[in-house]
Amino acid sequence: MSAPQPPTLHPTARSEEQYARFKHTVSLCGLVIPPILIALPPRKLDFYTFGLSTFWLLSLNHITAERSGRSILQHINTRKPSSSLLQDLPSDKARDLQERLKRERLLRVQPSGQGSESRGLVDKLWMGHEQEGWREKRIKEEQEALEEGRGYGGLIMDQIWEVWNWGKRKEDRSIEEHGPVTADAERDASRKP
Repeated sequence: MSAPQPPTLHPTARSEEQYARFKHTVSLCGLVIPPILIALPPRKLDFYTFGLSTFWLLSLNHITAERSGRSILQHINTRKPSSSLLQDLPSDKARDLQERLKRERLLRVQPSGQGSESRGLVDKLWMGHEQEGWREKRIKEEQEALEEGRGYGGLIMDQIWEVWNWGKRKEDRSIEEHGPVTADAERDASRKP
């Protein structure tokens, strides 16, 4: 007599269907539960959060593949590159418009002799009323302040003060309030204890 052979496991259609339903249910739970657990306190970025995020992405990938027949990576890889989109414009008019916009963009970028009128709206908003040579002026002010013994903290505070008071400097404010400082006023101030 020979020893009994272990039965071979052949998946049946019913067991495959149960396994597919189980994966679908776990994936649906994986779409809902990990974000809830991540949102609960304590909110921190650690290995636990990374694991939950990975489980969420895998669940999303499985559901996407189940519904569309392609995974998320396959969806991303089949997208057209943006350069080919520009070449497949629908008409000659669209190509002409695109070329005209490129020329205008190049003209805006190239420096012209017109000064501040040629600056675009974004430059005007970002730079405000700064004149040409503002960098050299700031570097000169910085060197003078460092030679006087003031530090970078004082420079930063002066610039914040200037912005806060719409361009007026501390020296300008003291002159407006108290008038110009004279030699007599300095002598009187030095005599007071």
